[in-house]
Amino acid sequence: MSLRIVKTIELIDLYKNIKLKFISIKKSSSKLDVLYRQAVSDFSAYKIRSERLLNEESQNIMVSCIKDFLMILDCLEMGLKNVKDSLYIQGFKLIIQQFYKILKNKNIIILNPVGELFNPLRHEVIKSTNNTSIISQVVRKGFLFKKNKNILIRPAYVVL
Repeated sequence: MSLRIVKTIELIDLYKNIKLKFISIKKSSSKLDVLYRQAVSDFSAYKIRSERLLNEESQNIMVSCIKDFLMILDCLEMGLKNVKDSLYIQGFKLIIQQFYKILKNKNIIILNPVGELFNPLRHEVIKSTNNTSIISQVVRKGFLFKKNKNILIRPAYVVL
């Protein structure tokens, strides 16, 4: 055989080897592309889930703190009913107004449902004087956190 034919056969073999390697690299590239897209998708889902959990946890912490401060607000309101000195009354009222202003800024809704229908999801019956479902008196106000979803901080204690 001539040298030219031998070189041509070698080139054809080299071409076939390069073509096989190219196909193998292309398959690997395709697999890597799929893995990359899956990793991006997984990270996106993780990020959304983490943000949701962080938001829920911060809401739970805020609700817990608000519950603690509601006890102080209750004491101030009881103290206001029992104070006789007008200077103390004025001081109590200013402090209570500040509490309510903070609650409003934090998207806390006050449940003071006099005249409304009883709702077992938001109210707790302390006493029933007649056979109606209308609330006649609020013994203790309830509070609702209104954000993405409504979270009952404390039910209103009511008399029907």
